[in-house]
Amino acid sequence: MGGGRMARGTTAGGAGERPKCLNTRRSTGPKSAVMTTQSAIRNRYGILAAVDRRPVLQRRWRWAPAVAPLLGAVLLWAQKDIDVRAHLERAEQALQRSDPETARKELQEAVRLNPSSAEAHARLGMVYRKLGMPAQAAESLEQAVRLEPDPRVKVLLAFSYKEAGRHRDAIPLLEASFESEQKDSLRSVVGQHLVECHMAVGAPEQALAVVQKLRQIAPDDPGVLYLSSKVYLTLWNGAFQRMMAKAPDSYQVHLIRAEALEAQEKFTEAAGEYRQVLKIAPQTAGIHYRLARMILRGGASADADQEALAEFRKELEINPGDVHAIAGVGEIHLSRNRLEEAARSFQQAVSLQPGYVPARVGLAKVLIAEKQWSNALEHLEAASKQAPDEEAVVYNLMIVYRGLGRSDDARRAFDQFQRLKEQSRPKVTPPQ
Repeated sequence: MGGGRMARGTTAGGAGERPKCLNTRRSTGPKSAVMTTQSAIRNRYGILAAVDRRPVLQRRWRWAPAVAPLLGAVLLWAQKDIDVRAHLERAEQALQRSDPETARKELQEAVRLNPSSAEAHARLGMVYRKLGMPAQAAESLEQAVRLEPDPRVKVLLAFSYKEAGRHRDAIPLLEASFESEQKDSLRSVVGQHLVECHMAVGAPEQALAVVQKLRQIAPDDPGVLYLSSKVYLTLWNGAFQRMMAKAPDSYQVHLIRAEALEAQEKFTEAAGEYRQVLKIAPQTAGIHYRLARMILRGGASADADQEALAEFRKELEINPGDVHAIAGVGEIHLSRNRLEEAARSFQQAVSLQPGYVPARVGLAKVLIAEKQWSNALEHLEAASKQAPDEEAVVYNLMIVYRGLGRSDDARRAFDQFQRLKEQSRPKVTPPQ
């Protein structure tokens, strides 16, 4: 071309090179910026540098065939989610109407529509539990936990395992929840279920470990106390049965029998077992003392006092410092109005063990009989510090206050004594 003008698309350096304007001139204005960006994009993805002159709408929808299936899937998923929500809401309404069967059907449909909904599986499991179907409940809750391992759902799964008799499967889940749960009320519930599972699989030692923790969390909970007694009794029975199998002729067998009879207030029979203990092991400490107490409480013999006194003295031959036996001797002397001998025994017991309440009370009784009110009050006040709700202490305080002319104090002591008697009286449940 003439006039030194170069052909379009060529440069001084030859055909195919970029125009110098793109290398040397700075683009100005928004249109130039857009054109430069488009060129960069085209070159980046291997698109020809030629200007795309197709109509704007045609260029905008050129990706529609590829996007359409994805868009359809999104819309279908959204519709399914709406349908699942509707079933969940209808299930909740059915439960509020106490209609778990309808709730089950709605939740089964929700699970069918969206098998990946952990919420739907969990709710279905809860409804199965309400319907008394623990095996099905466990299946649904297992699926919920696989999809979303929620700690609360794991607890429900453990409960379902337990209800279905799958105690060994429930134990790991309950143990994990028992250790991690922060609220004492929930921890107590989980712990009680855990104890029952341990007992069901024949592991009372593991149950005992949980019971000890439960008694720290909820010491006065009736459920905890019931399970505690059940565990203790199971361990006691197991130990006794083993003793009977391994050492049936040991004195410990008779000792256990004696204690059981004493707890049932069968004092004469208990005395017989204590005598058997002494035949096998005559030097065992504490047995003569226990036998003396059974003789006194049984009261079958006119010479019960003398028999008991002889047993107390035999106990002191084995253990001269036994304050229980010393005070026992003092009680027998006091019952026979031998005040000097009684005072000597009680004073000896107090000297050996100042905090032993029966010895303090016994010595106060001797002083009351001698009308030494102030000295008696000193011993009773010391005893009251150790056992403020002991009936014998409160009753004798009332007598001393009267002797000292302290009528207001005597009245308060009398009221307290009446309350203590009422509390200790066995509760009789009327027939239904």
